[in-house]
Amino acid sequence: MNAVFKNFLFERHILVSEGAAEENRFEVLFSLAHFFGIRITEGDELVTRDMLITAGECIGRNIPEPFYRGFPDTVKSLTREQLIFDQLLHYYLTYGMKNFENPGHSIFEENFTRTAFNERYTEKAFVCMTLAEAEKYLRGCIDDLFASSRPLSKEQMEIVKLYVEEYGYFPEAIASKATATQLLRERRDLRFVDFLALSDVIRLVDDINFYEYGNKNVKKLNFKNADRRFVSSVIDRIFECGFVNVRECFEKKAVWCGLLHHLHYQAKCEAAEKFLYLMRNKGNQSVYSEVEKYLAEHNVKMATDALKRGKGNGALLRSFDYLISRAESTSDIKYILSSIDAGRPILLLQLLMHYSAPAEKMECRTFNFTRHGLYTTHYETEEEAKRRRTRLGSRTRKTMAAYMKSLLAARLHGTLGRVYVNPAMDNIAIPMHEAVANGGFGTLPSGSRLALEDGQKLRAFTYWEKVNDIDLSMIGIGRNGEEYEFSWRTMYREQGDVITFSGDETSGYDGGSEYFDIDLERIKRERPYLKYIVFCDNVYSGSDFSECECTAGYMMRDKVDSGEVFEPKTVKTSFRVTADSTYAYLYAIDLDTRELVWLNFSVYSDKIVAADGRVKNALARIGELEVMSAGELVRFAATELVDDPELADVCFTDEELPKKEGREQIHSYEYTRLMSLLG
Repeated sequence: MNAVFKNFLFERHILVSEGAAEENRFEVLFSLAHFFGIRITEGDELVTRDMLITAGECIGRNIPEPFYRGFPDTVKSLTREQLIFDQLLHYYLTYGMKNFENPGHSIFEENFTRTAFNERYTEKAFVCMTLAEAEKYLRGCIDDLFASSRPLSKEQMEIVKLYVEEYGYFPEAIASKATATQLLRERRDLRFVDFLALSDVIRLVDDINFYEYGNKNVKKLNFKNADRRFVSSVIDRIFECGFVNVRECFEKKAVWCGLLHHLHYQAKCEAAEKFLYLMRNKGNQSVYSEVEKYLAEHNVKMATDALKRGKGNGALLRSFDYLISRAESTSDIKYILSSIDAGRPILLLQLLMHYSAPAEKMECRTFNFTRHGLYTTHYETEEEAKRRRTRLGSRTRKTMAAYMKSLLAARLHGTLGRVYVNPAMDNIAIPMHEAVANGGFGTLPSGSRLALEDGQKLRAFTYWEKVNDIDLSMIGIGRNGEEYEFSWRTMYREQGDVITFSGDETSGYDGGSEYFDIDLERIKRERPYLKYIVFCDNVYSGSDFSECECTAGYMMRDKVDSGEVFEPKTVKTSFRVTADSTYAYLYAIDLDTRELVWLNFSVYSDKIVAADGRVKNALARIGELEVMSAGELVRFAATELVDDPELADVCFTDEELPKKEGREQIHSYEYTRLMSLLG
């Protein structure tokens, strides 16, 4: 099996056995436990030595030393002046003298001796599968990804593309237009056109323009002849046998005009000839033009009908704020509500989250959205705020939230049969933002919360290759939203027992690393003005994460600091940062509750330092768990809820359960299954 698939399965606590039974089986079992803290709960007779390689790749092994090799003890013994001089000398040698050949290290550190590893750690429960079992499980994950209407993350798309290529698999259906478009662009297999409509060609062109030409403006094209022929063949196939939704193309008529001219497109059928005429001549027959006409006549009911008839239930749901804000009577609102079909659960869930947010205010708002696998923020200008016509009061929003929740419950009911849900799953968020997430061992949906053990400290880490300088930073968020920077620029005056930084490594092309140690009890006690701390990675060298190899995560360590700086047994998560961006949010710590909150998303950015006054926007997802958790979502899908796993058809829990014929277990990290449930 391909190593990429093995790593993907490892993230789901599965090790794959391909070869003959291992003669030194007990030595392998011991090594998995000794080096990585892995305990095999099923299939221990299947273990093979290559599993050690997989574990090393996914959790980490032989990680480069940080700038302060005796971290954290030696760092605490240095004066502020020594810390500053160490780093200034290092910066002079690297950025001043352009000498990046060797990793930099402190000149003031005294000799140190590490004590033997003697710390508490939580075992990682894994199962071993035969190749046939693993391929069956992998196929289920791939089908779940194809069943999700949400855009996939970069890692998930790579898994899907590789599976299609290596197994010659072609899906019967693809729910997400974004997924179908990416597969079409990457593989140039025209069969994927059959999952798209004519209006989706603009999405395809936008993707080609961005990923292959580095251009974000779809109105400015300079395609090579091969790409022009490819897009033309896509249009031809849609007219031959695809979904020709000409009316929706009017919404981007100007873009279509430019595209058709750029392609020198020649129609090959009568329908295509008519389409060219409509796009190149005056007039707009779009659905939204008709909707605006009815709204101008104060006929909200006719506008609602036109939108649903012309664009479907999804567009109606996405336009709810606009329609309701234009309603002039209770009758209008009731009519809009009565027009809803339950549709895809994900749309209802998005609206539930939207209406459950704090009521809109008159001041400028912040809009967050995803494009090309990156998180983007738009800050409403004063002029935009003045022109805004969509304003819903808190009472209306509360009513809408309750209504969407009831629709969601009705839509999902009975999907999973008899269900057992462990209460701990109420700390797992619903996977709604996977398109911008990074993948790796221990990752959970953005917004999920994990309780951190008392008596231990958190060690945040990042390590990298193929780029000189990546920075791990920590930003404190005060109770009134103010920000406090803890980074390479400020840590010389912050080093101590509460917060310890491993030093700024700027010459790590062949391997660099940075760490933070946080004593959570003391930082909460000594800095009571802090509510959250947010960890982020940025590429100071200026290149994107996609151009290097970067891993991030965290460990829980005892305060005695035994063992090496990087001890795989204490690693709670280790994930790859691969975005086409210089900036990624990793996770946050809620100091009031002593919980780690998953962020794990990359943003559209070319900034090379952490603090910019907007880090608090990364916390926008924290409130989503209060609206609905993955546990509650699964309960909605039950025909019957049971308290005993033995009586359930589906168990949503991380407990160790014995295999049982006909019973499905969904772990917190198997969120591709939840994505398929949302549709």
